[in-house]
Amino acid sequence: MSELLMSAKLFTSISDDYDFDPTLLRFLAEEFESSITYRYVECGHHSICLVYSYNNKVRYWKRHDNFWYFLKNRTKFPPPEDSIATEFFNHGKIYPKNESAQEVDKSTWFELRDRDRDQDFTFYEYCIVTPKYNTVLSVIWEEANLDLGFDLG
Repeated sequence: MSELLMSAKLFTSISDDYDFDPTLLRFLAEEFESSITYRYVECGHHSICLVYSYNNKVRYWKRHDNFWYFLKNRTKFPPPEDSIATEFFNHGKIYPKNESAQEVDKSTWFELRDRDRDQDFTFYEYCIVTPKYNTVLSVIWEEANLDLGFDLG
């Protein structure tokens, strides 16, 4: 169904021209007049992971096929204490658009392998918060030549 509403070819022809960050997701949502976060997991050029939380409990997650990191099993449990999602659930914190990509440790959401150290990675969490329904969709990605703050026109 999503292919009919938003073809992968058209989607990638636009999204592949830009580095990934929350501005790109907002731009694509406006361009396609649709929520595109899940579509980006399927068709986007940058590997991301999505974690959906409701009432301070992780309900489900989805990740790009090439997102190789092992997500800690948090289903039915609160998001990690040091996550941006927890900042919303515990303190009502919602970041403004220009600060929406917040750096987090890899170990916040993912397991570290024996040779891994948090300081060897740069991960970001962007939360799409819906206070009315007490939900958070965490978009998590690793930095890769990321230009936070590019202008899409």
